[in-house]
Amino acid sequence: MRILLATGEQYAGGLIPSLKRSGHEFAGIISPARGLFIESSWRPRPLYFRWRFGTIKSHQSRQNIPVRVCNSLSDGSLRTWITSLRPDLLLVLGWPNIIPENFLAQFPQGGINIHPSVLPLLRGADPIFSSVLNNAKGYGITFHKMEAEIDKGNVILQKPLNREDDDSYETLYFRFLRVAIKLTPLVMKALQSNSAGVSQSGTSSKTTRFHWRYTVYAPDDSPEKIVRKTLACYSHHKMIALFGKTLFSFTHCTKKKGLVSCSVTTPVIRSVGLRAIVIQHEKQLLALSGITLIGTPPWLSPLRILQRLKKGQFLESVSATRRTLRDSRLKEKQNSKIQS
Repeated sequence: MRILLATGEQYAGGLIPSLKRSGHEFAGIISPARGLFIESSWRPRPLYFRWRFGTIKSHQSRQNIPVRVCNSLSDGSLRTWITSLRPDLLLVLGWPNIIPENFLAQFPQGGINIHPSVLPLLRGADPIFSSVLNNAKGYGITFHKMEAEIDKGNVILQKPLNREDDDSYETLYFRFLRVAIKLTPLVMKALQSNSAGVSQSGTSSKTTRFHWRYTVYAPDDSPEKIVRKTLACYSHHKMIALFGKTLFSFTHCTKKKGLVSCSVTTPVIRSVGLRAIVIQHEKQLLALSGITLIGTPPWLSPLRILQRLKKGQFLESVSATRRTLRDSRLKEKQNSKIQS
């Protein structure tokens, strides 16, 4: 079967050798942005996944697969390009917009979407984000036929996946991708056997789409909420907090064992380290780590953290955090203009 892959996920490249070993061909790849071909993360898990399975960029360049970057699927030249490739099937993983029916009509076998939930649970964008942020049920993988209504086509194969309380967006994302790489050849085999799939059944739920406001540490968050927000956000957007007049980003928030006897109404700093602080939130002690002062060079941050963050400073409001962040970004832009 000749497959056209539509994806905005650079780590979806592992699908290519998996399907090629099963005797399938890749007619081409369409991507919504050039960012798909930028290998930017140096964290251990993405590095290991890149080494173990490769990326879109590595497999595409090695096998000379045709690529088209497109902002609109209604572009006439894109239709002509796809027709020249003669694909049988559209395989979709992480496409950011709804794919219209008239686009799917170009493919004799239609389209298959790989969705990171057990549909009909968590229909919509960012299901992994919703799983972590809202502690929502439904994390898993579903291969389904694509129709006019989003995430409502017949299911070819689906499987619930394990999710622990301390799983982050990143751990769930790469767990999903590993299973997708393993199961996709089985789905292609089912399609070649003329499988029509089965209708989705059961109670449905919708996702909460990611927005940058979730990255702001708010005084009215519960300790459980800020831990979940951090796990859901940090791997793709750092968390932001403002204590006193010091604005900083952080990557991890973990609960420390034991509770404090007296509760506080606003989170307050209890101790300060080089790149971490301990705060009291209600009766819970939380450790914020991976701290970098915004507007300060990373190499200088540890010293400035000790100078500026002090025991007894309180967490400021969301509006104050946003205002300070906006002012910091404007200052950075002005400085860059002066230097250029």
